[in-house]
Amino acid sequence: MSCEPGQVLDADGGGRRNSSIISAADFVKLQPETIQVIDIRTKNDFSKDGLKGAVNIFLHDIVNEADKIDKSRPVYVYCANGSKGSIAVMVLRDLGFEVYNIDGGLNAFKEAGII
Repeated sequence: MSCEPGQVLDADGGGRRNSSIISAADFVKLQPETIQVIDIRTKNDFSKDGLKGAVNIFLHDIVNEADKIDKSRPVYVYCANGSKGSIAVMVLRDLGFEVYNIDGGLNAFKEAGII
């Protein structure tokens, strides 16, 4: 399952168009082998906690590190609370990636008891 650009996935997988975000609850339903997950926090924060399978590319390095990201698979980014994730979405979209922000970032997973 992937979002269309400009779509938010609801809990049932349906969507409404307004931005490229996905909830933590819907994100965990995705097939991990079909997506890429990027933690855009600092290396120090990433080393403390994060999502299983995520790679760390700090937001400030994302343009220089973009060649490490596979353009053939959707990219899901997260930060601590989702605010910087929206910046990463804009940058990566401008570079030609299909990219989505995990709404609420890592905090959303913690608040929902997912991690």
